[in-house]
Amino acid sequence: MFDLSNLTEQKLLEKLLLIKGVNRNGFIELIRSTRHYELGLELAELFESLLDRNLGQLDKQQIDSIKLLVIQTRLICLDSLDRWNAFIEYFDNVYSQGYDNFGIQTLLIIQQERYQVIKRKIAKVSSGKKLGNSLHKPQSELTDTDIELRAKNIIDWVNTL
Repeated sequence: MFDLSNLTEQKLLEKLLLIKGVNRNGFIELIRSTRHYELGLELAELFESLLDRNLGQLDKQQIDSIKLLVIQTRLICLDSLDRWNAFIEYFDNVYSQGYDNFGIQTLLIIQQERYQVIKRKIAKVSSGKKLGNSLHKPQSELTDTDIELRAKNIIDWVNTL
């Protein structure tokens, strides 16, 4: 969907700095509404590696905002892909790091409810029970037109901010 190969490291970092702030929620909603969860995980990985390579160029607030974006993107994508064990493992890992950032702490508090729901889903499957409608709908259920329309709506919304 996105070809980032022609962008320099500096251009990628500039785009990341645009997304990590006010546009974070629009970015997350774009992934959700188009169900591009695999791409979301890839972008979270890219953002984290960009952050690691450019720590010296960023202030604490920028670093914390990018970490929040990465953590939120990963948790939402893992949850939406029904990768429950990976969600639990990642949540536990982030939680154990004891971030002092208010945004990350708030995100973890909000995600605590999903964490408990996912733990119950894992227990249900482990005991051999059926999940019924507990699985997320895959992107394959959307037409290309649906995806384009949803993406356009989110982009239009972000542009009004």
